[in-house]
Amino acid sequence: MDGFVDYGDEQATGMDQLADHGLVLMFVPLFEDWVPPIATFATKGAAPGKVLSELVISAVIQLHNHGASVLAVISDGAGNNRFMWSQLGISGKLDSTCHFIEHPLEPSQNIYFICDIPHVIKCIRNHLKKHTYGMAGDHQINFQHYVTLYETEKNKQLRVVPKLTRAHVAPDNLCKMSVCLATQLFSRSTSIGIKVYREAKVPGFEHSEGTEAFTKIINDLFDALNVKLPSQGIRPGSEKIQVIKDFLALLNTTERNTVCNGLKLFASQMTTEAMRVTLLSTLDIIEYLFGQGAHYILTAKLNQDPLERHFGLVRSFGGDESHPTVVNFT
Repeated sequence: MDGFVDYGDEQATGMDQLADHGLVLMFVPLFEDWVPPIATFATKGAAPGKVLSELVISAVIQLHNHGASVLAVISDGAGNNRFMWSQLGISGKLDSTCHFIEHPLEPSQNIYFICDIPHVIKCIRNHLKKHTYGMAGDHQINFQHYVTLYETEKNKQLRVVPKLTRAHVAPDNLCKMSVCLATQLFSRSTSIGIKVYREAKVPGFEHSEGTEAFTKIINDLFDALNVKLPSQGIRPGSEKIQVIKDFLALLNTTERNTVCNGLKLFASQMTTEAMRVTLLSTLDIIEYLFGQGAHYILTAKLNQDPLERHFGLVRSFGGDESHPTVVNFT
């Protein structure tokens, strides 16, 4: 990004420095289709967590003064965002979890915190690829099973998992950013493929029951946390609510087992804590909205896809120019 550092009235330091990042705050109504950016700041590097916490609270207050009530703060799992969480008292630690704060102007209203679930799924994939093994409850996951599945099928005309490519199991730095590649790896068809070849006694799929089960669990969790269509919306008594609860219980059990037995988690500690906060917040938001009379909940509203699309539009304004200016953002 080209321009000068400017945090508005919240932070006057560093305004003579050239900026290289853009920070955007966006308001996403839960039951409307419009998604306006409400603030844009030029920054040098990623904005510090302390500054982010001040900007978030300021945005909450400004929105309240204009008749909009903030129910959740959504971000990815970057270090500065996690520091912003800690500045506001948010913690995903197993024995001291705090997933919401009190609204500064509405004491009866909580503000929940959520880590972008597509980002979380990518982090799980990257962690398992790096460490090969991981545990989820009683399920032992071996990333090599995914690699073996691809190698077994890559030259076949008829495939059980036709979408599986080398980029899914050996992503380069660019492919690691793709949500689609991560979610397709943890798909129902991948789970079925592992089962088919194990039952066919194909070498390399021995003891793959844990990988198969975990793959299906992540698939079902992502489906529950990424509902986009009203016809598929989460309603009272929905099985998707139980899917979220079951995964939260699995997450807690796995971390306790890890502490007691020295086993490897299926995700990093940072990702595990972010997931715990996200799942607790999502469950509370669903319960709150049903209590307010909502007929269904679209959980895809609780991720940062609209923000990603906004950045894509900003980049497109410059044509072949890869460095948008502050003017592009306005």
